[in-house]
Amino acid sequence: MKWQISLFLVFFYTTSKGQADSALIQSFLTSNYSWNSDKADIPKSFFKSYKKLANEDFLITDDEHNFNSTDLVIKGAPNKKLVYCGSDTSQKKGFVYFLQGGIVISKYLLIFDVSAKGKPKITWLQLPGNPNSLEEIKQLVKGIRES
Repeated sequence: MKWQISLFLVFFYTTSKGQADSALIQSFLTSNYSWNSDKADIPKSFFKSYKKLANEDFLITDDEHNFNSTDLVIKGAPNKKLVYCGSDTSQKKGFVYFLQGGIVISKYLLIFDVSAKGKPKITWLQLPGNPNSLEEIKQLVKGIRES
Protein backbone atom coordinates (compact mmCIF):
# COMPACT_ATOMS: atom_id res chain seq x y z
CA MET A 1 0.00 0.00 0.00
CA LYS A 2 1.38 3.33 -0.98
CA TRP A 3 0.96 6.18 1.45
CA GLN A 4 0.81 9.73 0.34
CA ILE A 5 1.39 12.39 2.90
CA SER A 6 0.57 15.97 2.14
CA LEU A 7 1.85 18.69 4.34
CA PHE A 8 0.33 22.10 3.87
CA LEU A 9 1.87 24.88 5.89
CA VAL A 10 0.92 28.49 5.80
CA PHE A 11 2.48 30.97 8.12
CA PHE A 12 3.17 34.63 8.34
CA TYR A 13 6.46 36.13 9.38
CA THR A 14 7.16 39.78 9.82
CA THR A 15 10.30 41.61 10.76
CA SER A 16 8.37 43.98 13.00
CA LYS A 17 6.60 43.00 16.19
CA GLY A 18 3.21 41.35 16.00
CA GLN A 19 1.32 39.68 13.19
CA ALA A 20 2.02 40.01 9.51
CA ASP A 21 1.49 43.56 8.37
CA SER A 22 -2.03 43.48 6.95
CA ALA A 23 -1.67 46.99 5.47
CA LEU A 24 1.44 45.85 3.60
CA ILE A 25 -0.36 42.76 2.33
CA GLN A 26 -3.37 44.85 1.26
CA SER A 27 -1.05 47.25 -0.55
CA PHE A 28 0.48 44.27 -2.40
CA LEU A 29 -2.97 43.03 -3.43
CA THR A 30 -4.01 46.38 -4.88
CA SER A 31 -0.73 47.53 -6.46
CA ASN A 32 0.60 47.14 -9.97
CA TYR A 33 4.11 45.76 -10.02
CA SER A 34 6.60 44.90 -12.69
CA TRP A 35 7.07 41.16 -13.34
CA ASN A 36 10.64 39.85 -13.60
CA SER A 37 12.73 36.76 -12.98
CA ASP A 38 16.19 38.31 -12.85
CA LYS A 39 17.95 38.96 -9.52
CA ALA A 40 19.23 42.27 -10.93
CA ASP A 41 15.59 43.50 -10.94
CA ILE A 42 15.29 43.29 -7.14
CA PRO A 43 15.80 46.88 -5.92
CA LYS A 44 19.09 47.50 -4.11
CA SER A 45 17.15 49.39 -1.43
CA PHE A 46 15.45 46.09 -0.52
CA PHE A 47 18.78 44.32 0.11
CA LYS A 48 20.01 47.18 2.31
CA SER A 49 16.78 47.25 4.31
CA TYR A 50 16.72 43.47 4.73
CA LYS A 51 20.25 43.50 6.10
CA LYS A 52 19.33 46.29 8.50
CA LEU A 53 16.26 44.43 9.80
CA ALA A 54 17.53 40.84 9.83
CA ASN A 55 21.20 41.57 10.54
CA GLU A 56 22.18 39.27 7.66
CA ASP A 57 22.40 39.41 3.90
CA PHE A 58 19.51 38.20 1.76
CA LEU A 59 21.40 35.67 -0.35
CA ILE A 60 19.44 34.64 -3.43
CA THR A 61 20.31 33.41 -6.90
CA ASP A 62 18.51 33.25 -10.21
CA ASP A 63 20.92 30.56 -11.39
CA GLU A 64 19.53 27.06 -10.91
CA HIS A 65 23.04 25.58 -10.91
CA ASN A 66 24.14 27.78 -8.00
CA PHE A 67 21.07 27.01 -5.85
CA ASN A 68 21.56 24.99 -2.67
CA SER A 69 18.27 23.08 -2.69
CA THR A 70 19.11 20.72 0.18
CA ASP A 71 19.67 21.10 3.90
CA LEU A 72 23.38 20.47 3.33
CA VAL A 73 25.21 23.77 3.66
CA ILE A 74 27.30 24.47 0.58
CA LYS A 75 29.59 27.42 1.15
CA GLY A 76 28.89 30.23 -1.28
CA ALA A 77 25.67 28.71 -2.65
CA PRO A 78 22.51 30.60 -1.62
CA ASN A 79 19.62 28.46 -0.35
CA LYS A 80 17.11 30.82 -2.00
CA LYS A 81 16.28 30.74 -5.73
CA LEU A 82 14.38 33.58 -7.32
CA VAL A 83 11.24 32.62 -9.18
CA TYR A 84 9.66 36.07 -9.72
CA CYS A 85 10.10 39.57 -8.38
CA GLY A 86 8.52 42.91 -8.99
CA SER A 87 8.39 46.47 -7.78
CA ASP A 88 6.50 49.66 -8.30
CA THR A 89 7.95 52.51 -10.34
CA SER A 90 9.61 54.05 -7.25
CA GLN A 91 11.55 50.82 -6.55
CA LYS A 92 10.50 51.23 -2.89
CA LYS A 93 7.64 48.70 -2.76
CA GLY A 94 7.57 45.25 -4.22
CA PHE A 95 7.77 41.51 -3.78
CA VAL A 96 10.15 38.58 -4.15
CA TYR A 97 8.72 35.09 -4.78
CA PHE A 98 11.38 32.43 -4.23
CA LEU A 99 12.16 28.81 -3.43
CA GLN A 100 14.11 28.03 -0.30
CA GLY A 101 16.15 24.85 0.02
CA GLY A 102 16.16 22.63 3.05
CA ILE A 103 14.78 19.24 4.00
CA VAL A 104 11.94 20.18 1.65
CA ILE A 105 11.87 23.02 -0.86
CA SER A 106 9.52 25.72 0.39
CA LYS A 107 7.96 28.59 -1.57
CA TYR A 108 7.84 32.05 -0.05
CA LEU A 109 6.49 35.44 -0.96
CA LEU A 110 8.30 38.35 0.61
CA ILE A 111 6.50 41.71 0.43
CA PHE A 112 8.45 44.86 1.18
CA ASP A 113 7.99 48.59 1.59
CA VAL A 114 11.19 50.55 2.08
CA SER A 115 9.67 53.96 1.31
CA ALA A 116 9.62 55.28 4.89
CA LYS A 117 13.16 56.40 5.68
CA GLY A 118 14.52 54.40 8.57
CA LYS A 119 11.34 52.29 8.91
CA PRO A 120 11.39 49.52 6.32
CA LYS A 121 8.68 46.85 6.43
CA ILE A 122 9.07 43.29 5.25
CA THR A 123 6.48 40.51 5.55
CA TRP A 124 6.84 36.84 4.54
CA LEU A 125 4.15 34.37 3.52
CA GLN A 126 4.64 30.72 2.68
CA LEU A 127 2.63 29.92 -0.44
CA PRO A 128 1.21 26.66 -1.78
CA GLY A 129 1.00 25.79 -5.47
CA ASN A 130 3.01 26.97 -8.43
CA PRO A 131 1.73 30.38 -9.49
CA ASN A 132 2.76 31.56 -12.94
CA SER A 133 1.61 35.15 -12.82
CA LEU A 134 1.23 38.06 -10.43
CA GLU A 135 -2.55 37.55 -10.47
CA GLU A 136 -2.15 33.90 -9.43
CA ILE A 137 0.12 34.94 -6.56
CA LYS A 138 -2.43 37.55 -5.47
CA GLN A 139 -5.21 34.92 -5.57
CA LEU A 140 -3.16 32.63 -3.30
CA VAL A 141 -2.54 35.49 -0.86
CA LYS A 142 -6.27 36.37 -0.84
CA GLY A 143 -7.08 32.72 -0.12
CA ILE A 144 -4.66 32.66 2.82
CA ARG A 145 -6.10 35.87 4.26
CA GLU A 146 -9.65 34.53 4.01
CA SER A 147 -8.89 31.23 5.75
